[in-house]
Amino acid sequence: MKKWSYITVILVAAAVGAFALWTALLPPSKVTIDTVNVNMIQKTVEENYDQIAEAGDTWFTQQPDTIGSTPFSVLDASGICIAKTSDKASTSLNEAIKRGDIILDVLATDGGVPRGKILIYSGYDEMLASYQKKARIISIGILLLMLVFVIALVYRLNRKVVQPFRKMERFAIDVAQGKLDAPLEMDKENAFGAFTESFDLMRTELKAAQEREAAANRSKRELVASLSHDIKTPVASIKAVSELMSARAADEADREKLMTITGKADQIDGLVGNLFTATLEELEELAVEVGEVQSGQIRDMILASDYRSMAGAVTIPDCIVKADPVRLAQIIDNVFANAYKYAGTAMTVGAQIADGYLLLTFADEGPGADEGELPLLTQKYYRGRGAKAQTGAGLGLYICLRLAERMGGGLTCSNAAPPAHGFVVTLSLALA
Repeated sequence: MKKWSYITVILVAAAVGAFALWTALLPPSKVTIDTVNVNMIQKTVEENYDQIAEAGDTWFTQQPDTIGSTPFSVLDASGICIAKTSDKASTSLNEAIKRGDIILDVLATDGGVPRGKILIYSGYDEMLASYQKKARIISIGILLLMLVFVIALVYRLNRKVVQPFRKMERFAIDVAQGKLDAPLEMDKENAFGAFTESFDLMRTELKAAQEREAAANRSKRELVASLSHDIKTPVASIKAVSELMSARAADEADREKLMTITGKADQIDGLVGNLFTATLEELEELAVEVGEVQSGQIRDMILASDYRSMAGAVTIPDCIVKADPVRLAQIIDNVFANAYKYAGTAMTVGAQIADGYLLLTFADEGPGADEGELPLLTQKYYRGRGAKAQTGAGLGLYICLRLAERMGGGLTCSNAAPPAHGFVVTLSLALA
């Protein structure tokens, strides 16, 4: 939809809404009065005023054919209601004026001074109430239509502007990371059609330049191979720092970037050396500040760590535990990272309170580990036979165990009880 189309739709919708609202707010018309009936009521009351004043309402019930069906009331000279034909009739002069009733004098039969007032019900208040109800209904209808129009407009803007922009944003990130194989689809109908084509041409040129660079570097591979030994040490340090920061990172985007750094480092042979050991020793000196952490905070940590949404719903009993929230989030991040890396299946997160501890269980549906290896998985540098196909240094569960112990809890590894299968990590946190 072009710019002028949007403007036309908005103007038409505004005009229709304004006309409908103006129609709804028109004041009600005057009530049509039966003058013959009014004259009859006045004449009847004037001729029988004394009897009406003496009998009150009962006089009208005894003379139904003389007054018609229009409700009215009779006031004496002091303004006090002495009789009325219906509860709809006004009982005071002020009430009749507010309701727009017909007010007539009761004249003496000899032509003397007025003896009282006749207040004839006009029905204007009922008409006004009906008008107000109609105005409310129409106003609500207009608001609902405007809401539908706004939702439709926002949806279209999202589909034609926001989504293409986000697609270009993701494409730019891929290009910055060197992912140049996937083309950027071009949609000439959205606002970024021309930019889309330009970005894809840039990707094509970058890929061609990358291929030329790769061809030029083939002749240098032997030289790079001979120098690889000299760069193992700084690469190992980069890997150590990135893994530690990834375990501590609370933000998913930061964690993904750090994992990208780790993955690039894993491509070089001979990862994990003496400098990584030194980095691990620095971990022992990091402060663990134990405080009170609520179960709701733990649930939020689990949801934040499960950025692939593999664990489903998580329910934790209401409680308060003793823990360092930063270190606890680090442990949960590491457990999920291991599950993503080695199992890649759906997960089940359970929670229960037992013997003064909150027990959190993280169970995947992978092949599990060999029973003989379970006690060794939390030892420094130990990696199970099932993990050999994946890069790693055997430090994740060791770090988790040490942090859990320093917070007054613990961490154990086991396999799921038959007939189920999978690997289970149980984290225990002391109750406050």
